[in-house]
Amino acid sequence: LDELLIIDSNALYVFDRGYVDYKKWDDYCEAGIRFVTRIKDNFIINTIDDKPVDGTNMTESIVILGDPNTTMMRNKLRLIHTVDTTGSPVVILTNDFSIRAQEVSEIYRLRWKVELFFN
Repeated sequence: LDELLIIDSNALYVFDRGYVDYKKWDDYCEAGIRFVTRIKDNFIINTIDDKPVDGTNMTESIVILGDPNTTMMRNKLRLIHTVDTTGSPVVILTNDFSIRAQEVSEIYRLRWKVELFFN
C-alpha cells in the first residue's frame, strides 16, 4: 500500500478492511498520515473509553489494537460503531480524532459506493 500513497498532510486515506498491518498503522499515526478503514471481526480490541455519539445511534470508542503479549499498536485509535442501510452493524476505525463520528461514517459509506460502482 505504501507505494500507492501520495503523502499529503491534507489527505485522508480510506482503505479496505483487507489491509491490516498494525506496525504500518502505527507508522502512519506517527507520520501524521490520517486513515479510515473498516475492521474485521477477529481484531483484538483494548477499549480505553466508550461513549454514545449525541443525536445518533452510533457509539465511539478510543482503543488500542492488538495483543499485549504479541503485536500491539502503540497509538490510540477511534472505533465508530454504526449500522448500514440494512441495519447491519459496521465498525469503522480511524486515527483522525479531529472529525466527527458522523463524518467518519459518511467517508466510509462513500468509499463503499465507489467499490459498488466497479462491481
